[in-house]
Amino acid sequence: MESFSSENEYRIISSTVVKCFSILCISAIIVLWGNSCKLGTTTIQECQDACTSSNSQMLSVTHRECVCQSARGDQWVIPSR
Repeated sequence: MESFSSENEYRIISSTVVKCFSILCISAIIVLWGNSCKLGTTTIQECQDACTSSNSQMLSVTHRECVCQSARGDQWVIPSR
């Protein structure tokens, strides 16, 4: 009976350690992911300046990349009623 009790205690302790470690890892991942999603006004302005200097317009901007598309002056806009 004594060995069963010590095995059970070992399982409870190891389970608790694994759960605490998992929670810490998940928390760290969420914090790091949240900080990487910040997009500042300087990043947007730099992308817009880069696109303007190459005679194009900004299509999208993220914290990792700036996508420009060629600006066409011959596009027609249909007015809404």
